[in-house]
Parts: sequence; structure tokens; C-alpha cells
Amino acid sequence: MALFPKRTCAEFLQEIEELLKFIQILPDTEQSVLQASAASKRCLQLLKKIRDLDPRVTALENKLRLVQAATELDAAKAFARQASAFLPALQEACVARFERKKFTELRMELVKGPYPITYGRLMKRKEFENLVKEKVLKSRRAGELIPAFAASPKFRRFFMTIDKTAVKNIYAQMGGPGMIEYVVFFTTRFLPVQTGGLRKLPGIKEVKFVHGTPIAEIVEYRRV
Repeated sequence: MALFPKRTCAEFLQEIEELLKFIQILPDTEQSVLQASAASKRCLQLLKKIRDLDPRVTALENKLRLVQAATELDAAKAFARQASAFLPALQEACVARFERKKFTELRMELVKGPYPITYGRLMKRKEFENLVKEKVLKSRRAGELIPAFAASPKFRRFFMTIDKTAVKNIYAQMGGPGMIEYVVFFTTRFLPVQTGGLRKLPGIKEVKFVHGTPIAEIVEYRRV
């Protein structure tokens, strides 16, 4: 069963944000205090849907109860402004939860092959150092797939002997962002989740791995 089967966490928070803005622009009339109370009550109902999102939900609930109990419009508006201050952090928590959910779903796709296969990847120094230390492929975000390419012995020799400028040109042709500092060849028993077609020059067959894919060993590498 999905955590939010009908509406997402972000949608709940968006409605709460709109209600709090509504409270803050209410005109100074006899009905406005009642309207503010009703809007805060609706916000509290929405928060029940995501109570386990983050500890700051409790703090937001407390502020909303103050809005609901206020007998003067100025007080209700002041508490509504204070309540709104919690929303950015909760929205970030929503994004983090979504990324964790995607990561969990992707990890379920990890499939072992019959034997280790060698792949190559072009990467920056920090990623290379982390790979040496942790022996795990990691993307910048948990839900992103990690590009690599199949690497036969002949293909590895090609990459280990061409000059650095040629390596960087190939990286640019592959659409890689920023600069790279290492060519790394590694083995893993886990199969890529995506396999692309053959690219022109030098015949790179691209693959993509799930974030968190373990590697068996680093076969060889070079700095570029």
C-alpha cells in the first residue's frame, strides 16, 4: 500500500501553505476570526496525513492550534506567520522522503549475474576516492542512475593509452557534465539496470547502474 495513495506529501503541504496565506490576508471583519479558525482546523486535518514526516510537524501543529484558539485577528495572523516558517524545512523533508522511496525501489532491482563483468566509468577525484574506500557506486542523488560502459580488455587498453585530451573529448561527446579526473575500470557481479546502444567513436556501449551497487574490485585506473 502506498504511503500517500491519493495525494503526495508535497500536495498536503502546498494546501497548508495556501491556507496560512489566506489567514494572513483576511480583512478585519467579524467573520475573519472564525474563518482563520476554520482554516487552521483544515491544516491540522491535513497534517494528520503526514504526522510521521518530521519532528517539526508537531511544532507546526502547536502553532496551528494557537491560530485556531485565537480570539483576535491580529493574533491569528501572527501565529499563522510563525506556522509558515516551518514549511520550508518540511518541504525539504518531503523531497528527502521521495528520494529515499525511489532509492528503495531501485535497490530492489539489483540483480546478480553469474560472474563479475568489467565496466568503466569517467569520474571526478572525490567519487574515485569514495569508490576505493567503500567499493560501492554512488550517484549524487539516491534516485539517479549511474552511467558507465562495458569494458573488454581491448577497450581498456584503448582508454589507458590514448592521451588525456582524447579522453576528455570522449566524455564531452557522451554528454558528461563538468570535468573528469579519472578513468576507472571495475568489476561487479551486479547487472546494470539499463543498457544502451553502441555509440560512435570509439564504440562505447553505455550502461546504467543503481545507486548503491557494490563493486568487486577496481581493475585499473588512470588520471586524466
